Amino acid sequence: MYLQCLQHDPQYAPAWAQIGRVYRVIAKYRGDRDSLQRAESAFHRALDLNPLLSMADRFYAEAEMDTGKAMDAMVRLVRRASLQSNDPELFAALVSVCRYCGLQQASLAAHERARRLNVHVPTSLMHTLILEGEYARAVDEADPRQPGPWIPMALGGHPNALQQCRFDAELARSLTLSWVATLIDAWGDMLEGRANPDAFCSAIEAAFLLPPDLDGWFYCVLGLVRFGGVRGADRAVEILSLIVTRGFVPYKAFTGHRWLDPLRQRTDFIAILEQARLRHAQVQSAFLQAGGEAVLGVGVAVS
Repeated sequence: MYLQCLQHDPQYAPAWAQIGRVYRVIAKYRGDRDSLQRAESAFHRALDLNPLLSMADRFYAEAEMDTGKAMDAMVRLVRRASLQSNDPELFAALVSVCRYCGLQQASLAAHERARRLNVHVPTSLMHTLILEGEYARAVDEADPRQPGPWIPMALGGHPNALQQCRFDAELARSLTLSWVATLIDAWGDMLEGRANPDAFCSAIEAAFLLPPDLDGWFYCVLGLVRFGGVRGADRAVEILSLIVTRGFVPYKAFTGHRWLDPLRQRTDFIAILEQARLRHAQVQSAFLQAGGEAVLGVGVAVS
């Protein structure tokens, strides 16, 4: 449909934004890496045609997060929001990019601002709440049409976590997301005591063969430490190093999440924490310099 729109009018910026979003989703869930490049080209085209198209800015920010440019996206969106303070799409986008940058209070404030402007605007609040350890509220914020509630339920030790895993795995299969179903089944098997650490590690590996979803990768890191034994711990450190390099630095979660406690005496883990701390300090400074405190009404103490 979007391609037909562009055939009719190649200058129609919203169609370029939407086709870029389609390419990004294909890349994320089907493993087509070339689609990431097509998505970025489409977003640039949309913004060239209409620099004030917040929908394109939001979709482009999601693509930047996939490619390690969350800080760049955060700075751009904060500056845009300072000029378009009544645009819920910009604040909804800031929920995700601020979380990736480890600015959890800013992420929560962005959600509140987006919902004040448009009560129905979707945001990624669930994942921010998970990093804050607010698992019950995260369950309430999960989209029941997507295989997501199992994450906060499993991490939070909810008594119905296993049942939700089985339900969400079937939902993923119905959406033809077979690799997601495999991942959720692996968690369910461990919760049920029906799998061994090696089987869990092997099942989780499929998640790392696709274009990055760094929220999901971090949950896999937690699972590998919790359920994967020695092999899982070693792999968790490797993946954690990679996601920090890609700009995912929720430093508070790295230092405080109890599932990571078995790693805390490892020199390689300590080195990753230091890298994350330095990256987090960098994004804190960038947030303040871009005017984030004024835009979102929250400050950050530079580490």
